[in-house]
Amino acid sequence: MVTRRSIWDLLDELEQASEELVESVMEDLRAEIHDIVTSHPPHVYGTYEACLTQEPAYSVYETDEEYRVVVDLPYVDPSKVKLRLVGRTLFLEALTQREINGRCVSFQAKITLQKPVDRKQSVARLVRGMLVVNLKKLKEVDIHVD
Repeated sequence: MVTRRSIWDLLDELEQASEELVESVMEDLRAEIHDIVTSHPPHVYGTYEACLTQEPAYSVYETDEEYRVVVDLPYVDPSKVKLRLVGRTLFLEALTQREINGRCVSFQAKITLQKPVDRKQSVARLVRGMLVVNLKKLKEVDIHVD
């Protein structure tokens, strides 16, 4: 003889099974996140500790001939600064030499300029925690149409 079960019993079993599944997935996820944070280095710096990433304070000054980008990078060694210029966008990544508030700190910024610049004439210097990047603007040339 087949006994019929209440719909409420079936729903209770379904709820319990779904809770067990979610808890199992969460345990696996917590373990994976822990492994990622503690054992995988950031792709730029080669360090094995998780760092606090923040955007540094910066200012962009413009003249007729160039842009001057001034970035506050406390406790950063010049060898730990990576600058990339893609089109009109300057990408900055840097890692501090010492901990701030008990954690290592990395800086990241994406700075978009109004006009294109000549990457061959770009110069960057880091002095006493201040990075100064001079970017010469490309000259605009009129094209004569026949």
